[in-house]
Amino acid sequence: MAAMRIAKQRMAAFFIAGVLALCAAVDGQQSDVREQRELTRGVRYTHLQRTTPAGEPWSIHVVEMTRTGSKLELRSVRAAGAEGEMQRERPSEMAQRAAAGGLDVVAVVNGDYDLGAPYLGISDGLSVTGAAISTTGKPTWPAMGMTSSGEPLIGVPQVDMVLGSHGRSWTIAALNKPLSTTWGAGPHLYTREFRATVKSEKAFRAVVIGKLSRALPLRVDTTVSGVVEEVLEGATLAPIAPGKLVLVEAIDGSESGPTAALRPGEK
Repeated sequence: MAAMRIAKQRMAAFFIAGVLALCAAVDGQQSDVREQRELTRGVRYTHLQRTTPAGEPWSIHVVEMTRTGSKLELRSVRAAGAEGEMQRERPSEMAQRAAAGGLDVVAVVNGDYDLGAPYLGISDGLSVTGAAISTTGKPTWPAMGMTSSGEPLIGVPQVDMVLGSHGRSWTIAALNKPLSTTWGAGPHLYTREFRATVKSEKAFRAVVIGKLSRALPLRVDTTVSGVVEEVLEGATLAPIAPGKLVLVEAIDGSESGPTAALRPGEK
C-alpha cells in the first residue's frame, strides 16, 4: 500500500464525539432546578428535572463554563480498555485517570452514543480526540468540536480516507466499524482500537499492513504509508495486531474489488 490519506472537510480537526452539555444556557423555570452550585470560579453545575409534553420525566445535568477563564481548559478523553481498545468506561473513572496524569479535573460529561452489544464502547458517530481519529461516523450525524484555539463548533463533519497503491486509489467506507455497519461502498479499515479481531459470518478478504511510516493512532490531515504483509482469503475472522492496519473487504462471491489487487510485499 503506497499511502493512505486522511482528510477533513467543513469542520476543524479537533472534535468531541457527541453533543456535550458544556456551555449550555440554563433558561428553564426556577421550579425545574433541583440543584445548582459553583464547582470552581467560572464553572457552574445545574441539575434540572422536567416533564416532557408526552409526560416523560427528564433529568438533565448541565455544566456551564466561561470561555474567558485563563485557567480553564476543555479536553476530550476517549474511553479505553487495558490494551487501548474502545470500551465503555464510567465518566468518573475517566476523570480519575486524567487526574492521575496530573490534571485538576473539575467536571466530566458523557460524549457520543455507542453501538449495541457486542460492540459496546465503539462510537456510533465520528470520534476524534486530539486530532487522533478512532472511528468514522454517519454522513448526516452532527458533532460538536473544539478547534486548537478553543473555539467551539457544531456541524456535520465529513472525513475522507483514501487508499492508494501504484497510481490507483479507493475510498475507505469506514474506520473501526463492524462490517454490518456501513454508509458507503468500499473496504473497511481496522486498528487495534476496534478489538483484537474482526469477524463476520460472511467470508471476507483481509489485508494486513505493517511497517507503517507513522505510529498509530491514525491522525487527521496525514498520509500513512505501509507494506502489505499478509492477505487472508475467504476469512471469517482476522487478528488485529498492535501497530498494524487491517483492510477488510467482503467477498460476496466475487474475487474482484480494491483489495484483490494487493499482494504481500507491495508498498
